[in-house]
Amino acid sequence: MSRKYIKYLSLQVAMLVAWVALAASNGFAAADMPRLERAVVFAPDFSQSILSNPRMADFRGGVQRAFPEAVKSSGRFRVIDAELTRNARNDEKVRAGLIEQFEVDGFVSLDILDRTDTFDFVVRLFDRKLEPLLQESDSIDAAKMESAGATGVNSLIEGLVYRLFNRVPYDAKILSMQGRFIVVSGGLEQGVQVGDEITISRVAVASRHPATGVWNKFTVEALGRAKVAEVKDRTSIAQMTGQIKPGAVRVGDGVKLVRIASRARFAREAAVPAYGPEVLGSGARPIPVEPLTPQLAAGNPEKLNPTNEKPAVVNPVPAAPAAVSPLDSPVATEEQVTPAASVAEEEGGVGGGRKESWFGSVAAGIFSEGELGLGLRSWSVTGPVSASTAAPYTLVNNIGLRGTRRLSREAFGDMEADFSFGSSLSGSFTGYDLRGNGYLEYPVAPESQGTVLQFHRWRYGGVGRLVGLSVSGEKFGGLDAFFFGGFVGGRGDLNIGDNSRKLGVQGDLFLYPLTVGSFGYKGVKQSIDSALGTGIEVKLFRPADAKGAAEYGLTWQYESHSFQLGNSKTAVYDSSKFYLGIRSEL
Repeated sequence: MSRKYIKYLSLQVAMLVAWVALAASNGFAAADMPRLERAVVFAPDFSQSILSNPRMADFRGGVQRAFPEAVKSSGRFRVIDAELTRNARNDEKVRAGLIEQFEVDGFVSLDILDRTDTFDFVVRLFDRKLEPLLQESDSIDAAKMESAGATGVNSLIEGLVYRLFNRVPYDAKILSMQGRFIVVSGGLEQGVQVGDEITISRVAVASRHPATGVWNKFTVEALGRAKVAEVKDRTSIAQMTGQIKPGAVRVGDGVKLVRIASRARFAREAAVPAYGPEVLGSGARPIPVEPLTPQLAAGNPEKLNPTNEKPAVVNPVPAAPAAVSPLDSPVATEEQVTPAASVAEEEGGVGGGRKESWFGSVAAGIFSEGELGLGLRSWSVTGPVSASTAAPYTLVNNIGLRGTRRLSREAFGDMEADFSFGSSLSGSFTGYDLRGNGYLEYPVAPESQGTVLQFHRWRYGGVGRLVGLSVSGEKFGGLDAFFFGGFVGGRGDLNIGDNSRKLGVQGDLFLYPLTVGSFGYKGVKQSIDSALGTGIEVKLFRPADAKGAAEYGLTWQYESHSFQLGNSKTAVYDSSKFYLGIRSEL
């Protein structure tokens, strides 16, 4: 292959990578946030040691009563009757029937795990496909379990459920609009009262946790505010008192209700949590309760942006005459004002946004997850010439960087760059491997709790790689090639012990049916006329102890390519990498 053609392919790959990065940074194919109004509450699931302990029968019964009651009392969901939802957790047909008959939006679960010294309480919110959306957890010392009593445990469960729901930066959605008046999917059941000030925003998921896939960060664009004029059981009519520009608010935008029970509790208890070390025990890991954004004061536009960064300026709009019916009132065009900036909120924005450096902002705008890897790369060539790497004294001859971006609900993009160096048997080498992956990822139906290896998600997609290897002092002069192919794989958990400790597992199988490039043979570059390659990648990592914390793990990659060269000879190229990686959300 000519140098000109190699440069042409390199330019095409660079243009493709740049396009993907630009599309990702602009939130390409961002999905709308789902409606969250009707839910099914799964029966609590306990570790076997809890189920088999007769002394914990009262505890189990109390949890089974407290959990669905906490979901109902939060004001977030209309809960489907428990008699209709039996076996919904393990029976896909039952879930499908509930979705069709009752228009169920989500499922809520509680798992209680016995970890010998502590008990872990894990609450999750799933979507219709049983894909996890949110997760919240706390622990209580085993020694403190009895002293906490039913009141302490119930308070813990209620706090978990409320915090889980509060992670979402909206409580209701706009169902319809007419002029300045909006119909909101929240009413008396959510604590809404006439005269309440509500905020309107457009919410999107900015990133997900790389191991669990749950929502991790959101972008929240403040659009305006409104005042409640009429309240019914499940809906309200509100009059917009300001928006960032005419037509900024639309059907489907989110609304935050400060009187909803889950937010009202933490507004009252922000200074003094309902439970702490005296209830949970010194070894527990409660997540700090953060104060809520206070109810917006009329005429105070700085309160519109909860992060206090670049506050929005919203001009109030005069109210319509009282004698005019709200839904029939003609509305004049509103005055355009300064738009509010989109802000990133962590964990649903309960405590406001975070401040980042310019580098962090740029990186987070392109990638939702980054990884750095250090380790060992080895390769070998057999056929008309033979060569291979020599073991490095430091056991480190490869540095890798990777960035991942969620492009839509199921679509992802990866960009990787590996650089290697070291000694061969008779000389030395340097190399690079630039990779771009695009793939779709879907949830897998949950397996039984007793399964050692649980796969939660499977994926498939395409991969393009630009590989360069320069070798000196050998008859094999190196490799310049572009590999194109596809892969299929999945990820899940490796359960250790009583399902309470887990390691994340990820595996992929690769097939490369197309290769173009050249192969160094005795000082002459031979074109690669045809080729077939296969590969495998396995990752084993320790999930982060806290959301946003770094994760550590091991990665093993192996690939083998058979080349038919221009001189009619056949060569085989094998490469493997083994490295320690650290990855984190950006």
